[in-house]
Amino acid sequence: MKPSALSSSGVIVLIGCALACNRAASLPRSESSSSSAALATSSAPLGGVGTTAQPWFVGHWSGSYRAQAVEPALQAPEAAQEQWHTASATTPSNGVLSLRVAPNGEAQGDSAGDLGQAKLAGHAQADAIKLRFEAGESNGGYAGTLILRRENASLCVGTLRVSTGDSLAIRQASVNLKRHE
Repeated sequence: MKPSALSSSGVIVLIGCALACNRAASLPRSESSSSSAALATSSAPLGGVGTTAQPWFVGHWSGSYRAQAVEPALQAPEAAQEQWHTASATTPSNGVLSLRVAPNGEAQGDSAGDLGQAKLAGHAQADAIKLRFEAGESNGGYAGTLILRRENASLCVGTLRVSTGDSLAIRQASVNLKRHE
């Protein structure tokens, strides 16, 4: 291609772009705003105004646990191992859990049983409810976590892991909480 042909084709492209820009600028406001309005209405929620479903976690949940003694993962001096074996119970610790979760995800509840009277507090998000378990000084002062995952619309499954403040007594339990309608 000759240099003069290349520059003349570039001029034709520039003229075409300029004409297109002028055409868009000269459109009446009603034509351009109607396309914006159509776009805005197409992104409106289906089902009408105010039809939002509650998050999966909202409501009252309850269940029970059967906690077993767990050995510490860290190596300890022989004296500490003796204390741990003395403090660890060979019988399971049984108890019940009750939990209420608000639409904003705030979760609060109670636990009663062999691990003591405990308060549960935490937050629900995505597909999990994460809670702190705090029994205070009653029955050894167990504290730890309860992490639950949504199994289906009416069942959460998870693991309770608690220990005393000195970590001589460590317990772990599988937990199933069912939703109450």
